[in-house]
Amino acid sequence: MKKILCTLLAVLFTVILAGCVQPPHEHTLVEVPRVEAEVGKDGNIKYWECTDCGKLFADAQGETEIAREDTVIPAPEEPESPFTLADVYSWTGRNYPASEFTFGYNGTEEVTFTYDETALTLDAEAHTVKALKDGRFPVTVSAGGSTDSFTVIGKSVNRVGYRWQGDINWYKELAGNSADLYKSEGTDGKTTVFIGDSFFDGTNFWTNFDEIYAGKDAQVAGISSTTTYDWEQIMLDRVFLHNMNPKNIVMDIGTNNFYDDGDSTDMAIESVQRMFTLMHDKMPETHIWYFSVAQRTNTSYRQNVSDLNDAMQAWCADKDWITFIDVEDLMTAEYIRPADGVHPTLDAYVDVYAAQLEKAGCVIEDK
Repeated sequence: MKKILCTLLAVLFTVILAGCVQPPHEHTLVEVPRVEAEVGKDGNIKYWECTDCGKLFADAQGETEIAREDTVIPAPEEPESPFTLADVYSWTGRNYPASEFTFGYNGTEEVTFTYDETALTLDAEAHTVKALKDGRFPVTVSAGGSTDSFTVIGKSVNRVGYRWQGDINWYKELAGNSADLYKSEGTDGKTTVFIGDSFFDGTNFWTNFDEIYAGKDAQVAGISSTTTYDWEQIMLDRVFLHNMNPKNIVMDIGTNNFYDDGDSTDMAIESVQRMFTLMHDKMPETHIWYFSVAQRTNTSYRQNVSDLNDAMQAWCADKDWITFIDVEDLMTAEYIRPADGVHPTLDAYVDVYAAQLEKAGCVIEDK
């Protein structure tokens, strides 16, 4: 009896074991076709995926299993453009000249410019553009199968409000005095004129100017508290910097755009560029030397100042009529008057401003 029972148990155990053994899984493979990678989008190799278990294989027989990352063809890097371009402001109305735009091309093929002719006029040889109305207008540049673009930002100028009106009559009077001095003692093509805000005010702040430039054909005509709007108005109203062509204009301007007028960075960048565009149009033979805006001990607009300086350094870089002189990092605490936390010390005019102007290549003629 025991023998029969053992036999029955053995048979039952064998049956149970047989039921636990799973047959080999047969993959149901679906081909995933190859997709070529594009700029900004990964592709993939051809592979097979099992619709039941989700495993991936490099072959249709399901013999070589691969990981998901093995199927990826990385997106190629965007090819470097053969063009050097940058967005540019352009101002409507007859008061403002066409703007010079940044352009470079490292090929030899003919270059074409495509744009909305109802919004812009463009001189491809002079690399200038004039906005006919407000708005943002793309310019497509093509050559040798390559295409790129830049944007012209058309802006109208409405000279009203505190930025334009303020103390402008007082500023015009002081600018008129400087115009008279240039007429009596200045010489076109020879004299260097220092203009701008209080940093270049020879009466109240740059009081050692005559000592630094003794025997030189140089005049200092900065006006305290002025902004780019004030100097633009002075030029447009033909008070100063009109019918004259000094050898050099050296300018410090921009700090009051932030700390007095509360400009945003974009507002200040546009205003500085507009002022210099107008200045160059009025004095095309004059070289302009522009000092970066120095930081104050009041750091409310520290980032704005740095961003303006960076933008202007880039803007000036490809123009042969204006030179950017970066003194932002050089104007350390020891060179700022502790009494106001703003203006340069007399040593700063020697060690920083005069020294960096000379280093930049500005030659000031003897009288």
